[in-house]
Amino acid sequence: MLKKTLCPVLAFLFALSIFIMPASAAFNASDWAMPELEKAQGYGIIPGSLSGADLKNPITRAEFAAVSLKLYENLSGKNATAAAANPFTDTSDAEVLKAYNVGITVGKSSDGKQFMPDDLLSRQEAATMLTRVVKKVRFSNWTMATDGQFTLEYVKPAAFADDNSIDSWAKDSVYFMAANKIITGFEDGTFRPKANPSAEQAITYGTATREQALVIAVRMIENLKDNPNF
Repeated sequence: MLKKTLCPVLAFLFALSIFIMPASAAFNASDWAMPELEKAQGYGIIPGSLSGADLKNPITRAEFAAVSLKLYENLSGKNATAAAANPFTDTSDAEVLKAYNVGITVGKSSDGKQFMPDDLLSRQEAATMLTRVVKKVRFSNWTMATDGQFTLEYVKPAAFADDNSIDSWAKDSVYFMAANKIITGFEDGTFRPKANPSAEQAITYGTATREQALVIAVRMIENLKDNPNF
């Protein structure tokens, strides 16, 4: 009789433990990132592609496009739609096509037809995508084609030690992000703008991790919320 009574009680307690489990237990991530990841979860900016993933690993271009898209939707209050015609030959990922349609990202090959979704994301690419999100939110008529007509005001910080390694198309975005303490440099004064092809050395040579990308997205939301002129 006691055994029959205990079984449903234990089952109930087990089910209850699932709901009261700390949010941080849901993340495979570094301890330092947990508070911001819980915020990211609350803001709804963790895409399905990163659900249950090891967030300590480097982030790919497709994954970051999805994070940037979630960030745009959060800040704008709008739901993005995918491009009617797929401009890429190497991916049909719905989130990538939505990000392309918004103007957050473009192809990486010389002809623009290859997105290279599995390539590791560089820090200068991250800065550029996020700056496009800011422009799209702030300027209703901004598009990639008219980008040169829109500027974001900021006080440019001192040049990074590896300034000459930052590509010209990314330079303004890199310094905009640095000025607003969204993506900062390293202790040695470098920015490390480009990803190293070796995943084992990615963190040292300038590739963003999944958890870093989500922390950056949280900073973006909170900076925009606290400073409407950002």
